[in-house]
Amino acid sequence: MKVELLKLQNIIIEQYKPINTFLSIVILLSVILMAYSLFIPSYVEQEYVTSSYSTKGVYTYTAYVNGSNPLYPVGTVLPPDQPAYFYSVSPILNMGFTFDIDASDSADVSVSRKTIILATAESYEQIQESILWQKEFPVVNAGDARLSNGDIASHNFSINLAQVDAVVQAVKDDLQYTQETNLTIITYVDLEGSINGKNIDEVLEYRVPLLTTDSYYQVAKKLESNNTVDTYSTQTIRDSPHLARIAILLLLLIVSATCLFVLRKLRSREPVDPSEILQLEKIADLAKFNSWISQGEIPVEHKDLIEVKLTSLQGLVDTASEMDMRVIHDDKKGVYFTIHDGVIYTFYESEM
Repeated sequence: MKVELLKLQNIIIEQYKPINTFLSIVILLSVILMAYSLFIPSYVEQEYVTSSYSTKGVYTYTAYVNGSNPLYPVGTVLPPDQPAYFYSVSPILNMGFTFDIDASDSADVSVSRKTIILATAESYEQIQESILWQKEFPVVNAGDARLSNGDIASHNFSINLAQVDAVVQAVKDDLQYTQETNLTIITYVDLEGSINGKNIDEVLEYRVPLLTTDSYYQVAKKLESNNTVDTYSTQTIRDSPHLARIAILLLLLIVSATCLFVLRKLRSREPVDPSEILQLEKIADLAKFNSWISQGEIPVEHKDLIEVKLTSLQGLVDTASEMDMRVIHDDKKGVYFTIHDGVIYTFYESEM
């Protein structure tokens, strides 16, 4: 690590001018951008709601017992949370529908309402929904009403679901169709006029599904539907400084100033002699073999041995480890060696 730091120090000292110029530019730009973010105003477009209105359609219903049965006296009003209503007991469903407009400013609309029952047979094969057939049963046409802001239009109607079911069954018999059909009460509300000063011409739908079987029917729990329409405008407002951006610039300024301070401290030093760095590298290279090397002297009779000169200390250490031997370092003669079976394996410091 020390060698790498010394090399880096030399590089920094040698490249002082371009590094100093770069850091100075970074510091200057950081200061300018921070000042710009803090003191020069910026503006953004912001959306806000200028007007809005909501429409709401609500169904209510009751079912009367008008058929003799062992459960309820004739004339009993069954509660709206009844799990099921039997055709033989209470075939007629008495319903009410109310519609109102709540505008933020004003409303003046003509409202016409029409309620139907729609019987639909659908196919879901291959995960694609398609309508096989459907039949519409008109229920009531409530006519027109004029509504202002906060006004309510309402109408009542009755549906003989036993008769509707009988017609649906007849259609299914004629078509030889045995699958289930869906019954839905739909009220169409046609709006035409002005809301919050804008012309309105649209048709809204309010649906209540019915679950029917051969003997009874059920009414969906969700009887209310709301819809809100907002009108937006844009305005130009002054944007506040982004703290995250300022924090990044401040961090960049601190890091750059610190680096410039360190750079100028290093500039006062003399570069390290390359030969000294080279010597330190050799010492570092040798240090990794310390566990395999012992200090000693090369024997006088080594000249009588067969000498094998290796080209690197790594090669000598590998050779010694394969023979389960240690490497001996004679620092006086500058040689590393190991002896095995009449052969001396050597590596000379002069070759490093």
